[in-house]
Amino acid sequence: MNLLHVLDELDRVQKRLEEEFPECKFGYSYQPGRVTWSAQLGPVLTADSPDTLREAIKSASAEMVEKIGGRTRGASPAAIGEPSALAAAEPGYDPVAKP
Repeated sequence: MNLLHVLDELDRVQKRLEEEFPECKFGYSYQPGRVTWSAQLGPVLTADSPDTLREAIKSASAEMVEKIGGRTRGASPAAIGEPSALAAAEPGYDPVAKP
């Protein structure tokens, strides 16, 4: 499989993740035989001091836990990542498989 096909597939999976979770920013790092995925949930936090940043992180974390908890109540196992419905839905190249 050529590199452009692999990258197209990874871009397609990234787009589907962005559509499913619009509040997140997604990225991936590709190396032959390995893909590392990342997600940023919520905004980038900035502050004038470490103490102010700590408080902002605690507040944002509490908000995210509350949102995620509400979102996953009553959800199917596939909706919360057991097993990955996203990976199972895609035939062909599995961008997260280990060699």
